Order: sequence, then structure tokens, then C-alpha cells
Amino acid sequence: MENSDGSFLTTGDDYNPHDQYASDTHDGLEIWDELGKLYSNIIMCLSGHIYGAARHTATGDESNPVESMLSNWQGQGYDFAYLRILSFYGKNVFVRTFNAYSDAWVTDAANQFWVTLP
Repeated sequence: MENSDGSFLTTGDDYNPHDQYASDTHDGLEIWDELGKLYSNIIMCLSGHIYGAARHTATGDESNPVESMLSNWQGQGYDFAYLRILSFYGKNVFVRTFNAYSDAWVTDAANQFWVTLP
């Protein structure tokens, strides 16, 4: 694999493996099986398309942790004008969500948390 010495963050539609929000199209599981779990330098996967917010730490084929996050609020009306913000501090990532409609931070466990990358 080219660039095999770097760490990678991937994005995809319907990707949040092993989570209660996974769709019945199997797109997310196919992406995980064919890409996400195979390479130890994939450290994070971001996804949307499935309504809600969730996170999960999966384990790759080489026992490597892969952080996956789902964030999607489409079709929920104007009061769901959410923005997901990831702030990177070395290997620590502060994830938070801002509701632009109400001018307020969303602070429940699915929308505000810290992640430590490998």
C-alpha cells in the first residue's frame, strides 16, 4: 500500500460498523470489511446519512483500534442545524457539536467527547 507509514482518517456514507444505527444496505459493513479493518494505519472513520449521532471503537485485523463516528441530522428541520467540530491536539481529539439554529452546544455523550488516537 502506498503511504503505508502514515495515519489515515476516512469518510463514507452509511459507515459505522457494529452500531445500532447501521443501515440495512450493508454499505457500512462492506466498507469496513474491504478497507477499514485491513490496514493498521486507518485510525478513524467518519460517516453520516443514517440519522443520529453515535461512536464506536472497532478492532482491525491487526488488533488496531479504529474510532468510528456517525453524525447526521438531515431531514430533521431547521432546529437541527448541527455542525460537528473535531479539534486535534496531538493524538487527542475533542469532538463537539454546535446547533447553529439555537446558538448552543449539544453536550450529551454522543455529541461531546474526547477520543485518543493510537
